[in-house]
Amino acid sequence: MHKKTTRTLGVLTALAMLLSAAACGVQEGGGRALSAPEATAPETPAPEPTEHIHDWQHGVCRSCGERCGHVWENGVCTICEENCEHVWEDGVCRSCGVSCTHH
Repeated sequence: MHKKTTRTLGVLTALAMLLSAAACGVQEGGGRALSAPEATAPETPAPEPTEHIHDWQHGVCRSCGERCGHVWENGVCTICEENCEHVWEDGVCRSCGVSCTHH
């Protein structure tokens, strides 16, 4: 082989080895190249709750976690059917508005 061709092949081989090593993250001295911290996948948002009939337990739906906005009528919520835990003030409950002559 011609001397110039041999030198060109040697340079090309060395260059190919460097490129291959760089692709693997290896530095010239044999150690691994430092790379940027791996990006983590963005947090996936919680899926939208599907339409369902609320299963109310103590004012919170067991299926989706929604809290009841309580619409009181005669001391009982018309949405979740929870009984009011009356907070009496001058004979009237501050929560639901029901009145009682005993308080």
